[in-house]
Amino acid sequence: MKQYFSEVSKAHVKQLEDSHDQLLQSNLETGSYSKLYSFKQVANGFAVHTTPSQVEKLKYAPAVKLVERDRGAKLMTTYTPRFLELPEAVWTQEGAQRNAGEGIVIGFTGPLFPATSCNGKIVSAKFFSAGARAIATLNGSVDFLSPFDADGHGSHVASVAAGNAGVPVVVNGFSYGRAGGMAPRARDRIAVYKAVYPTVGTLADVVSAIDEAIRDGVDVLALSVGPDEPPLGKVTFLSMFDVFMLYARRAGVFVVQAASNRGPDPSRPTFGYRLLQHRLVLAKDAINPIGSFPRTYVEECQFPQALDTRLVIGSIVICTFSDGFYNGRSTLNAIVNTARALGFMGFVLVANPAYGDFIAEPVPFAVSGILVPSVTNSQVHITKSYS
Repeated sequence: MKQYFSEVSKAHVKQLEDSHDQLLQSNLETGSYSKLYSFKQVANGFAVHTTPSQVEKLKYAPAVKLVERDRGAKLMTTYTPRFLELPEAVWTQEGAQRNAGEGIVIGFTGPLFPATSCNGKIVSAKFFSAGARAIATLNGSVDFLSPFDADGHGSHVASVAAGNAGVPVVVNGFSYGRAGGMAPRARDRIAVYKAVYPTVGTLADVVSAIDEAIRDGVDVLALSVGPDEPPLGKVTFLSMFDVFMLYARRAGVFVVQAASNRGPDPSRPTFGYRLLQHRLVLAKDAINPIGSFPRTYVEECQFPQALDTRLVIGSIVICTFSDGFYNGRSTLNAIVNTARALGFMGFVLVANPAYGDFIAEPVPFAVSGILVPSVTNSQVHITKSYS
């Protein structure tokens, strides 16, 4: 993993960091704060440990766009390649499982593992702790200020990302089949960023790790961590953590982030991980063959009686923006009601090329749902995948 930084780039990074220091010095009282990080790659910003009264000053300071309170970070958690049929499909196009992922650099955040467990795939290992140390006293027996892991989560994440293919899984003498990573050929290509500790974790450390990973030039970012609470003060769908992930994607990095799974206990509720275990169903392919119901707008999932329960229950149902939405007669609430009545695992409302892009309503749903208002995105990422 080589890095090339021009003098212009270095000067720009230095200018950003100096501007952060000047902003803090000119707006906050001396001794009332401690700057933890300057973010210079994914976003122009910083993390600072200070008092509530100083935070209020920052909110109204010139050049400050957003202030968000730091939150705790929690760990999240292999049959994924087999479920996605990678051995029979994608891997065959990339030189079979021995070559899948060759040349890719994977960066992942979370705890790390001891050097004795390393198989030679690691090219970089860094740790971030300023956020954690600002709010808590670390437990020296487990919270190691190094890329060392005390609970094995890091080695698990590394295996999911780039573990060897077809490895027997044996625990306490019992065989659980074989497991493999998503890019098993990514040898000598894993960069690790430790940002969560066994007793404490903060998003400030996590986003700083993301910022550093982008600087290092990783191709894939595997995040098996997430916030332990929603942002305070207002309903938002884009917290600072989300913004960093989106901007990392804009920088050309493929971002993979666990969604609401605190495994490994299968009884714990989750949507993101179990999404892999629920099929996609296009609404217009699940029309109820019998019964009386309005025949219009069936693809918009407006009427529970219009869909065959047997086909949609427990599935992710793809609803399509059509004439009803275009003329203001169809609603998102109707989709939610249909989803709840028929037991959808979730729904996706996608744009329709016949009607163009639509404006997504920023409202929370009573069931898991995703809006894809762009025709381009719906065709490339949803409709094509379903086909």
